[in-house]
Amino acid sequence: MENRIFFGTKGDTISFFNDVKTFGNFSSFKELYPLLKIRHGDFYLFKNGKRSLRESQFNTLFHFLPSKLQEKYTKKIEFRKSNWGQVAGGKTTAKNHPEIFEKGRLTPKNYPNRIISPSFDLNQPLSEELCEFLGAFSGDGFTNKYGRHYQIGFAGDKRYDNGYYHQKIIPITNKFFNIHSCYSRTRENGIWFNFHSKSLFEMLTRRFQMPAGVKFDKVLIPDEVMQNKRAHKIAFIRGVFDTDGCVFFDKRKIYKEPYMRVDICMYNIPILTQINQILTEVGIESKVLGNGKHLHVTSKENVRKFFEIVGSSNERHIVKIRQKYSDFDEWNPAKPMLSSIPMNNY
Repeated sequence: MENRIFFGTKGDTISFFNDVKTFGNFSSFKELYPLLKIRHGDFYLFKNGKRSLRESQFNTLFHFLPSKLQEKYTKKIEFRKSNWGQVAGGKTTAKNHPEIFEKGRLTPKNYPNRIISPSFDLNQPLSEELCEFLGAFSGDGFTNKYGRHYQIGFAGDKRYDNGYYHQKIIPITNKFFNIHSCYSRTRENGIWFNFHSKSLFEMLTRRFQMPAGVKFDKVLIPDEVMQNKRAHKIAFIRGVFDTDGCVFFDKRKIYKEPYMRVDICMYNIPILTQINQILTEVGIESKVLGNGKHLHVTSKENVRKFFEIVGSSNERHIVKIRQKYSDFDEWNPAKPMLSSIPMNNY
């Protein structure tokens, strides 16, 4: 069962809903009913502070707010367990009628269907899938902390990245980080997937030194990956390529036929330099362009090597690569995509 969200005052609740309407560009509160999966009458019980929001409902609205307002409201809310009322009533009963509780303790009870979700091991061994996740996070990921609220997310283009997130990123978060729910939203061509996990936040920011907040020009390949074996470094580059990279055909007339190129765009010279270093180590020539925003792999020989050694887990890249190499699926070094694992999608 989910936590419940309580605002400090009725005024805070009303202000929160009004800000969501404004910054979410909703023309009326009616547009919030389907998002919260409630009816008209129930909505105004929430808006007027007469009923507490489920945590998933709060998260749905919370992400429409700018960061300053997110920080403001995290200071004005209180998280309570879903059974907080039962606990309070139980304490009162235990105080007034202790004999009932003493009798209950003598009766053993089993809960075979109970689901326990322990935190994962922050020091789990480095693996290729974990490195691929870190690479993808370096490209499309973001994380931050709002009070007691720990958020990790990915942002991409719903036309091209939705399948990759469902078939690669979400299963990895389930398998390695014991995360069984996520929040997603779309707007125009954008798509966002958000997870809430203090443990994952700490792993990314402490163990791997991934900066919280705006990180596109600060993130680096973690030392633990750089100092590890070749397969882990290559998996990291694959994750970067599948999120911030592209495959395109140069169709200028100077070429007899369309000329395939690989481009990784990150607006971050230090990490592109690290990627260039790793590719050089494995025999792939690449170049960081003068503007420091792109790394290119250009010659036919090196593009082929890139696909043979790095490969891709993102179908939008694979479709283009097949146009040049019809047998790419047979020698793609990327591990098969994990089966998409159903999650509670708020």
